[in-house]
Amino acid sequence: MTVIRSVLILSTILSWQLALPASACERGEPVAVGDNTVSGIFLGAGVECPQMRLTSGEQISLSGAVPEAAIGEKLTFTGRWALISKCMQGREFRVEKQAEEQGISK
Repeated sequence: MTVIRSVLILSTILSWQLALPASACERGEPVAVGDNTVSGIFLGAGVECPQMRLTSGEQISLSGAVPEAAIGEKLTFTGRWALISKCMQGREFRVEKQAEEQGISK
């Protein structure tokens, strides 16, 4: 009887949470304060989001205003880190704008 009661209480709580509107964080929108700049090499498509290898060696996912780029192209973006990622690989960086000067890495 206690197990059934616990399951009913848990299902009630979960149904209340599903009825609430999603916050910006839950929608995967960037909510971090301040702009950040990242630079690296464009790796192409990932599972859900385009991929980039930063100059530090970290592989990240890109979302937002990501322009078309050639694999191996050196890119610099300004944007914000998403607190919760909808991408399935690495941290998600929400691109707001691209730096003016770009080059091709060989």
